[in-house]
Amino acid sequence: MLERAENKRGNIEIVGIEGLVPRDHLLRKIEKAVDFDDIYGMVEQYYCEDNGRPAADPVILVKIILIQHLFGIPSLRQTLREVEVNLACRWFLGLDLSTKPPHFATVSYAFCTRFPSEVARKIFSWILDAAVAKQLVKPEEAFIDGTQTKASANKNKSRKEQAAETAKVYDEQLREEINADRKAHGKKPLKDSTKEAKPKEVTVSQTDPDCGFFRKYEYIYDPENDCYRCPANQVLSYSTTKREGCREYKSKAQICADCPVRQKCTQSKACVKVITRHVWEGYLERAEEFRHTPEGKATYARRKETIERVFADMKEKHGGRYTHMRGLPRVTVWVGFKFAAMNLKKLACWAWRDYAFLVFCLLDAFFAPLSQNVYPLPWFKTGVL
Repeated sequence: MLERAENKRGNIEIVGIEGLVPRDHLLRKIEKAVDFDDIYGMVEQYYCEDNGRPAADPVILVKIILIQHLFGIPSLRQTLREVEVNLACRWFLGLDLSTKPPHFATVSYAFCTRFPSEVARKIFSWILDAAVAKQLVKPEEAFIDGTQTKASANKNKSRKEQAAETAKVYDEQLREEINADRKAHGKKPLKDSTKEAKPKEVTVSQTDPDCGFFRKYEYIYDPENDCYRCPANQVLSYSTTKREGCREYKSKAQICADCPVRQKCTQSKACVKVITRHVWEGYLERAEEFRHTPEGKATYARRKETIERVFADMKEKHGGRYTHMRGLPRVTVWVGFKFAAMNLKKLACWAWRDYAFLVFCLLDAFFAPLSQNVYPLPWFKTGVL
């Protein structure tokens, strides 16, 4: 027969929040995976010791951001509304039922003004180091890819500006390799550029439908003689190494002038073909050669199981399809926290493997007198974040 449940909303009970959170909840696993007290050491330099108002606990602020990215909550306001009513989130933050969480403006101010982007980088590295310590990261293989995130911008509002070509900032390693390459070819090292930025002019070539242009891959590079050979088997010799890090290889005008396919090769009035090659292009060629080996093909096929799956999870489960942040620095911090939360989730879900491996070691030690066989369990130590 039909029965109506009793309305117990007004009942008063003495309960502890500890007993209201399921034992297998994700936030419980995360709390055991890392020691969040390490965060105090990362941010203590951004607080005054003996002046100002009492600040919100930085561990709570970081945990709120992690909650947002762990569960793919679109905005910080919605995250704080979820924290107010979610018992697991309150338990994770160390709050009781009557304590209010920090205001969303407090959390936003902390990561937009108080903490520099270096804090997000430290937190990401801290979680990654914890995964490395538990042998959940294999450095033998690295998968690199990119994806797009929809920006918080209106595409109908735009204006045209003349772009200025700014001086490119090189790291010390590239600068050293450029000068070393010039020295090996008998050129003087380059000095730091002090010229002002000039308006950038882009030259667009219109292709003739009756003829095509040779592309760079049709020119064969000879590493032993450090030169290129054109489709007509003529040599393009080294000329110089430019500030941008590119070597220039030029043909001989007297040879190109009488070449029957010169119109497909170059339309230069001086009859000189120029090929550029970056000083780091050799690394790309080595990677491309490895991709065509049996081992490289097997590794490349795993992209859909590794890096592509990571991007898919980020967009579908962690709110990575679009961002409310504006400006590259803020978006960079946003992305850093998102991947830090994803690594933390994997670290927490795989933490039981240490316990299982310990049990295996104990059993192996117990049965060692009975059998000398060793049962390798490689899956205890695998996993790429």
